[in-house]
Amino acid sequence: MHYLLKKLVKYSFVFLMIAFVALPAQATTHDTTSVDSVHEEVGGMSLHAGNMIRLTDVVDRDVYAAGYQISFGNEIQGDVFAAGSDITIDQHVTGSVRVAGSTIIINGEVDGNVLAFGNSIRIEKDAVIHGHVNAYGASITIDGTVDQSVDSRGAFVTLNSTLNSPAYIEAEQVEVGSNAVLNDAVRILGPKKPTIAAQATGAEHITYEYKESNNKKGSGATPTTEWVQFVIVLMIGIKIYAFLVMVILGIILLAFVPKFVRDVTANMVKKQSGTVWLTGVLTVLLVPMVAIMLAITLIGIPFALLLMLLYGIILCFSTLFVGVVVGDWIFKKKHGPYLSFFVGFLLVSIVFAIPFLGWMIKLGAIIWGTGGILYTFWANRSKKKK
Repeated sequence: MHYLLKKLVKYSFVFLMIAFVALPAQATTHDTTSVDSVHEEVGGMSLHAGNMIRLTDVVDRDVYAAGYQISFGNEIQGDVFAAGSDITIDQHVTGSVRVAGSTIIINGEVDGNVLAFGNSIRIEKDAVIHGHVNAYGASITIDGTVDQSVDSRGAFVTLNSTLNSPAYIEAEQVEVGSNAVLNDAVRILGPKKPTIAAQATGAEHITYEYKESNNKKGSGATPTTEWVQFVIVLMIGIKIYAFLVMVILGIILLAFVPKFVRDVTANMVKKQSGTVWLTGVLTVLLVPMVAIMLAITLIGIPFALLLMLLYGIILCFSTLFVGVVVGDWIFKKKHGPYLSFFVGFLLVSIVFAIPFLGWMIKLGAIIWGTGGILYTFWANRSKKKK
C-alpha cells in the first residue's frame, strides 16, 4: 500500500509553478528539521508544509515540502518534491529532484534527475547531476556538471558547465561561458545567435537554429509574451500548491484525529445525512449574516472576526472529509486510510476544476462537509455531557 501511495503522490506532483507567498502553517513542531512548519512521517514519506522549512538532519525517505523558504542542509536518501518561493539544495540527494518556485538553487550532488520550474534556476559549479536535467524558467544558469541530457527552455540561459551528454536549449538569449566543457552535441534554438566565450571547450559541438521570438509583435496581433505565460503558469501552480497543502492537512488529520474523521464521514453518509445537510446549509448561509450584525456594533467586531476565522477554517477543511468519503466509496475501506483519502481528494479536486459545473459541485461539497463537521462536534459533545 505504501508503495502505491508513494507512486500516486509522485505522479500527481508534477509542478508547473507555485504561488510566491505560501500559506502560513497552522501549527509548529519541535522537530529540528522544520522551522515554523508542519512535519509528518507517513508511509515512507516525509511531509513538510509551512512558512519556513529547513531540513538539517539526514532524511532516509522521500521528502515532500511546500512552503515559502525551503532549504535542504543535509543528505536526502530518496526523492525530493518541493514547491516554494526560495528553494535551496546544498547536499547530496540519492534520488531525483522535482521542484518549482521563484528562485531555485542546486549546489549539491543529485544521483537521479532534476526537473525544475521557476523564475531563476541555478545549478551551481559545485553541483553534480548524474541524471537528466529539465529546467524551464526565465533565467537559467547551469554551472555544474551534468552527466545525462539537458533540456532547458527560458528567456536567458547560461551554460558554464561540463555537459557529458546531448543538450537542447531554446531561449531568447544563450551564453556559453569560458568554463564550459561540452563533450556532446548542443542544439540551440532562438532569435539570436548564442554568445560563445573563446575559452569554452567543445564549442564545435554547438549547432544553432534560428527560431522566431515568442515576443515578436505583429500589427493588430496580441502577442503571447513571457509575462502572460508566466501568469498562466503561476495560476495553475497556485491550484497545484493548494492541492498539495490540503493533502498534507488531510493526512495530518487522519494521523492525529482518526476517530473524529471517521465519526464525521459516518454521519455524512448514514441516517444523519439529512440533518448534516441542513446543518451545512444553515451554517454556510447564516454565519456571514451573524458576523455582519456583530460587526455593526463596535463591541462585536472582535467576535465577528473570530467567528469568520472559525468559519473559514471549517469551510477549508470541509472538502477534506468529502475526499475521505469518496475514497472509502471507491476502495470499500479495503486499503489504508491515506491511500483512500488521497485518491478520493484527487478525484474531488478534478471535479471541482470542471468549468461552470465545478463551482456548484464544490459548493455542495462544502455544505456537506461543513454539516458533517459541526453535527459530529455537537453530537460528540452531547454524549460527553451525558
